[in-house]
Amino acid sequence: MDSNYLREALAAKADGGNKKFNEGLTFTSYPVMGVRVPDIVSLAKQAAKINPSAAIDMQPRTLEELMLKGATIAFADMSEEKRIEFFDTYIDLVDDWEGCDIVFTKYVSRSDLYYAALVRWLNSPSPFRARCGMVGLMKNFVDSSHIPAILDMLREIDYSHYYVMMGGAWLLSVIYLKDKEGVISLICDSALDKKLRLKTISKLRDSFRVSAEDKAMLKQLASQIKLG
Repeated sequence: MDSNYLREALAAKADGGNKKFNEGLTFTSYPVMGVRVPDIVSLAKQAAKINPSAAIDMQPRTLEELMLKGATIAFADMSEEKRIEFFDTYIDLVDDWEGCDIVFTKYVSRSDLYYAALVRWLNSPSPFRARCGMVGLMKNFVDSSHIPAILDMLREIDYSHYYVMMGGAWLLSVIYLKDKEGVISLICDSALDKKLRLKTISKLRDSFRVSAEDKAMLKQLASQIKLG
């Protein structure tokens, strides 16, 4: 297995209908082939077992090759230090939400090293580095020992970039299920980005995991924020 094999395997899974659909969801500068995410993930798992470097060393020409590279980093057997080093390089290539979300929802680790890397990315001025930090924290560190620090950090983020704002709202909507009061306190903070606060409420009101009573309360809170 080498990079040519992986490119051919992706091309064999490309679908014209899915290509059109994906192009409507992304603003990436990479050409889109139309390969479905489960097929990319399956190929990444194969590469991770057989020859990780074939994908990790690949210079991506398409969005699917980019995601294959990132997912292989997530699945391959290596030290945490080396993985974070690879992720650091990978994130510099990311220019849209898919390259963040599809990769950083796959890697599972609760190590202190990974947490420190996620915090560093979260506080980066690079919007996609910040979003990768958010997604990684959401996947691995939404627990009682980390939530207070995460909420404090989220108060300091610049949400002017759309995908940072959307990532922050997503993360807060997940934290809400563990720490309702902490998220409500943040939503009520008028110093925080208004769009973030309203988008968080919108996500919570769309969630089947939030009670009808909470949704009514959140609707009223959104009305107050809009008037503020």
